Amino acid sequence: MALEVNHNGTSPVENTQESLSSPINVGRLDTIREILFGQQVQQYDAQFQETQLLIQKQRIELDDKMMGMHKQLLETINALHRDLTHLIQKNHEFTLLEIQRIDHEKTNRVEIGKMMVQLGQQLIQDGKANS
Repeated sequence: MALEVNHNGTSPVENTQESLSSPINVGRLDTIREILFGQQVQQYDAQFQETQLLIQKQRIELDDKMMGMHKQLLETINALHRDLTHLIQKNHEFTLLEIQRIDHEKTNRVEIGKMMVQLGQQLIQDGKANS
């Protein structure tokens, strides 16, 4: 198949492309496009706007929930910190009391040992006196 060439040396395809890109034809194409697809484009635009609004609304709700959870988490951490500090203090006090009790028991043992030595010495002296 031979390609036709116009008197200016261009093919009909090139002429069609040039004529479609002229300002007058661009306006006609926009009009035709609007007639054929206008309602669909408007529906897509409306759906897109609705989707954007829904995303924005859900993001605000999510941000609010996250702020609430953050506040609740901080309150829980603070409560646990107070409880742990209280338990550590109680444990410290108990440990000190146990150390004192053990020291007291050791002191009593030493005193009992001294008394037993004295008793033994007394028995020895009494035994010598009776012999």
